[in-house]
Amino acid sequence: CFFGIINVNAESGIVTDEDGVNLREEPNVESEKILSIPKNHAFYISNLNAGEGNGCNNPWYYVYYQGQYGYLCSTYVEVKEDSESGIVTAKRILAEDAAALAKFDAFNKRSEKKKDTTTINKTEIKNP
Repeated sequence: CFFGIINVNAESGIVTDEDGVNLREEPNVESEKILSIPKNHAFYISNLNAGEGNGCNNPWYYVYYQGQYGYLCSTYVEVKEDSESGIVTAKRILAEDAAALAKFDAFNKRSEKKKDTTTINKTEIKNP
């Protein structure tokens, strides 16, 4: 039974690079690639300073994306405020809150299908 509450401070980010960005097992460009996150896809940022160097000119971020945790080079992404991006995010989430993570994954899947605009909470947002 799970009685403790674990809070995770999470920022949101969006991939800005045309080629997307690689999610890696360690904060190093030589590390194993877990997956690629396409341009304009959103993710949670768990740690804004998860390492420096190792092939990245800016800090490495430790992030969550579609059921996977890993590191990405912050050179290819932008941190967004909720009001700027319209992304479904949470500043504090329970570590085992599958419903919140499922909503976040669902947003990314919808954005794959609809390239020009995104509608969240009945507000249409033009995708960059």
